[in-house]
Amino acid sequence: MFAVIIKFIIKENTEEQFIDAWIKLTQLIRIHEGGLGSRLHRVKKNTFIAYAQWPNEETWKNSGGKMPQHGLDIKSKMRDCCKSVDVKNTLQIIKNPTTDIK
Repeated sequence: MFAVIIKFIIKENTEEQFIDAWIKLTQLIRIHEGGLGSRLHRVKKNTFIAYAQWPNEETWKNSGGKMPQHGLDIKSKMRDCCKSVDVKNTLQIIKNPTTDIK
């Protein structure tokens, strides 16, 4: 498994719109792009960190080409809420005690 940590700094008064778009986009990424889900965390006002899981780095790098037009529209709305979007880390998952139990 592979994970990506992304930092979002959003514009004032866009929090509700950003979170709504993030949820919808995350669901579409799971359905159309092979993502394994994501979690959104608030760091402080207007700053969020998302932790997204993927089956592997290749799937993440090649994502975006299977998204339907309404998904691209949602992505654009989400990006419009942001001052910046920054991939902070990419991580290879070594062990997951939740799923590696024998």
